[in-house]
Amino acid sequence: MPRPMPYMMRKTAVSAAFGGSSDTEEQMLQEQCAVGAAPVAFAPMSPTLIAASETVLSTVFVIARPATIPSDSSEHKVTITSMEMKPTMIHETVPAKSTNVFLIASMVNSSQFPFLPGQANVYLNNSFISKSNIKAVCPNERFMCSLGVDAAIKVEYKPAHNFSEQIGLLTKSSSTAHEQRIIVMNTKSENILITVKEHIPKSTDDKIKIKLFSPELGPKMAGDVDSMKKGELPTPGARLNSSHNLEWTVSLQPSSETELYIKWTVEHPVGETVEYREVF
Repeated sequence: MPRPMPYMMRKTAVSAAFGGSSDTEEQMLQEQCAVGAAPVAFAPMSPTLIAASETVLSTVFVIARPATIPSDSSEHKVTITSMEMKPTMIHETVPAKSTNVFLIASMVNSSQFPFLPGQANVYLNNSFISKSNIKAVCPNERFMCSLGVDAAIKVEYKPAHNFSEQIGLLTKSSSTAHEQRIIVMNTKSENILITVKEHIPKSTDDKIKIKLFSPELGPKMAGDVDSMKKGELPTPGARLNSSHNLEWTVSLQPSSETELYIKWTVEHPVGETVEYREVF
C-alpha cells in the first residue's frame, strides 16, 4: 500500500492535507488550523463529506462525495475533510549548534479524526518555506509542527569562559568552572515565548561531580522529563530534561532582549583527566 503524502500550507494559518493514490482514499485526511484571531474562509463543504468508523486496530474513513480519479497510474489527492485549530506559537533554539531560532506551532487535535504520519509542505503567506514531518496524532493529542527559521529573533552565543582551581584540605580535587552567556533579542512587535537549550555534562563516574550553579532549579525542575516529548507547552523557567539538557524558557516583550547566564562546575581528583563525549 503506498504511503500517504501529507501536504501543509499556511496563510495567517497552518493547514495540512493528506492525499495519495485512488486506492488509499480511505486513509487520506486533511487538517487545517487557524493561527491567530483572523478567521480563514473556506469553500462550502457538504456536512456528509466524510464519515469515520473505528475498529480495534484501525480507523476507516469513508468519502461520501464521489470523486473522479484519472486512471493514469499516478498519485492523485482527494480532499476528505478540513478542520480549524488554534495553535500556540513558540520558539526554540540550540545556540551551541546553531544560532537560528525555529518557530514551532503547538496545537491539539480537537477533532474526532486521527492524523496520519508523514512529510508536510509548509507555506507562509502562500509562499513555500520548508518541509516538516508530522507524527501520528490521535484525537485530543497535542502535537508540534516546525514552521522554519524565524529571522526576527536574534541569538548571540558568547565565547565560554573556563576557570580551574584546586580545592580540598586532605583530599585535593581539581575544579573547573564553565561560564556561558547567551543573549536573546526579540525584534518583533509582539511578545514571544522562547526555549533555549544548552547541554550540561552528565557524569558516568562517581569520582567526577558536576554541579549546576546558574540558573537555579526548583525541586521539581531538576531531572524533569522532556516537556516537548510529553507534548506539553513550555512554561517560563529553567529545567533539566531526561537527556540532561538545560531547557530555559523565557518570555520576551516586543523590541527587548535578555541575557542568560549559565554556570556549571566539574570536580575530579587531581591528576585525573576528564574526557567529554557527546552521546546521541
